Amino acid sequence: DDYIFQSDGGKPILYGNVNRTLRTMLTRAKCSRTNASVHSLRHTYGSYLISQGASVYNVSKLLGHSDTRVTEEVYLDLLTNANKETSSLINNLKKI
Repeated sequence: DDYIFQSDGGKPILYGNVNRTLRTMLTRAKCSRTNASVHSLRHTYGSYLISQGASVYNVSKLLGHSDTRVTEEVYLDLLTNANKETSSLINNLKKI
């Protein structure tokens, strides 16, 4: 009885049904990508947070990962790019 998303009859909404509804909505909205899933939305959310400089710890907690290592493995490429960008900030220092 504690489902966040449930049918009118109080039963849990099946993952496949949610994805089908999402694809229908994307098609109706004439989006270029209509094969998205709830999981891809979740991954986009995590990717966006990492790309904007959110900490791995915070993203891990928000996504409900059991450990920050899970987050680091999934978003390794983004983290590597973020680290390169951060380390390049030293080039912005001007000689005094």
